[in-house]
Amino acid sequence: MKKFAMKAVYTGGVIGLAAVITGCGDNDTNNDANQADGGADNATAEENNEEDEDGNNDAPAEDDGEEVLEEGEEPDTDGDSYNFATSPQGTSVNALGNGVGSLLNSESDISTTVQPYAGINAWLPQLNDGTIAFGIDSAPDMVFAYNGDEEVGYEESHDELRLIMRGNFIQATGLAVREDSDIESVADLAGERVASDFPGATIAELISEAVLYANGMTWDDVQDAPVPSIDRGVEGLQNNQLDATFALVPSTPLMQEAHNATGLRGFDFLDDYGPDEIDDVPDDVLAEIQSRVPGAQMTTVDPDGYIAEETTAIEYPNYFISSSHIDNDTVYEVMETVWEHHEDLHDIHPWFQGWVEEQFFDEEPEIPYHDGAIEFFEDQGLWNDDVQSVQDELLSQ
Repeated sequence: MKKFAMKAVYTGGVIGLAAVITGCGDNDTNNDANQADGGADNATAEENNEEDEDGNNDAPAEDDGEEVLEEGEEPDTDGDSYNFATSPQGTSVNALGNGVGSLLNSESDISTTVQPYAGINAWLPQLNDGTIAFGIDSAPDMVFAYNGDEEVGYEESHDELRLIMRGNFIQATGLAVREDSDIESVADLAGERVASDFPGATIAELISEAVLYANGMTWDDVQDAPVPSIDRGVEGLQNNQLDATFALVPSTPLMQEAHNATGLRGFDFLDDYGPDEIDDVPDDVLAEIQSRVPGAQMTTVDPDGYIAEETTAIEYPNYFISSSHIDNDTVYEVMETVWEHHEDLHDIHPWFQGWVEEQFFDEEPEIPYHDGAIEFFEDQGLWNDDVQSVQDELLSQ
């Protein structure tokens, strides 16, 4: 039996796609923002370029011209500024980092220096040891790193990572087929050629596998067809070399162009539960999804492009994180500034529309909160015994 963990090749920012959650804000409020760039921000260089063409990297704190650091390279600062890690320019995560960094610089006494990295695995070790103070990316990546999941590229536990607050949710629709295909459900994939592997875009492999296993199937039930990237999977689908492949949300240029040229079609993430039944999905089915995409929850996607009708999907959050090396007062001030001025971020990038007060507090966090964050949420009247129990369990791992 083929499992994603045994064959995934991790090359930075598996999920970007950070993020996998629970306790989502209002779906109607967040759907458009979540779909703006799709579910794999760092998936491929091609996707990054497409986002740039959409003009989604218009954050006020530009890192234009900054050297993109690789794993092991440290940022060069004067010591008076907190290092803020982000992904390469042109990605949505880069826009989030620049936006928050700029907000802190203008509305607080905290000075930040935003530094782009080649991928999340290039900066998480430095955040874990305190060289970097802050970062934003997908929750699933944070979970894999905190737990030290070797099978997706983290050989050691990054146990100093601490959650500041939850950001926006990112939608993932699952798989797509050609419009003229007879495949109308996950069960119909039996014996068909399904794209797999996706080196450098592990989220595509994770989500593809989640689709199969949540519907009672495995890779043994299909013909797994390794592809090097998300765009190659879509290309293979267009050329009739594949029968199904991981799909970004309909609004991404890659999917728009493929749909306009060839005609694509999506289908429900789960065969047995339609858009009106996502609250009835059993815990064991959710567990199959969340074991591959930590923190994922069910959602729906409205008709758009290759999605012909309202369709079930999953979503997972970005996390704004720090480490235990950063003092409580600094983290408290960071949170207070974002909490009070988050509306100033909404026009910077569509993903920021999901940065709202009811979204920031994750009652079922996937990594432990920073003590400064706990103090802030206590002052907001949000912290409770149930969350403290989750916190204690995470810290005891």
